[in-house]
Amino acid sequence: MSKSTNKSLMIQGTASGVGKTLFTAALCRILYQDGISVAPFKAINISLNSGVTKDGKEIATGQIVQAQASGVEPNADMNPFLVKPQQGLKPQIIIKGKVATTGQIKKFYKNPDGLWSVVKKSFDNICSNYEMVVLEGAGNCAEPGFIQDDIVNL
Repeated sequence: MSKSTNKSLMIQGTASGVGKTLFTAALCRILYQDGISVAPFKAINISLNSGVTKDGKEIATGQIVQAQASGVEPNADMNPFLVKPQQGLKPQIIIKGKVATTGQIKKFYKNPDGLWSVVKKSFDNICSNYEMVVLEGAGNCAEPGFIQDDIVNL
């Protein structure tokens, strides 16, 4: 993804709720304690649990905890897409910490270049500021129905 010389590692799992977020935070903490400049990254997070960064951007609490474990200030590049489920199957879409729309997630997946562009730029920003980036995958990394359009895991 990035042309930088830093290193990255991805944590994947077989489903949602199997411990990827916690494992990523623990790994970030270990690297931080070893003196490595580290930051978390998750391209897309589907969660109702979110918080606000110092600059007023909304990201998933998972990435906030991971940033804290890394000893760094959480920022919107660590979670460029946050999808917050809402009643009536119309999720709130938050891009780079700001509400973009409600209920139109398909338009982002139908335009993978636009989605990919935002994710790549955020990843490049993180890579340019840290020696190591620990990426958290989403859900099941081997769901055949999602592989064609997957930008989170593959």
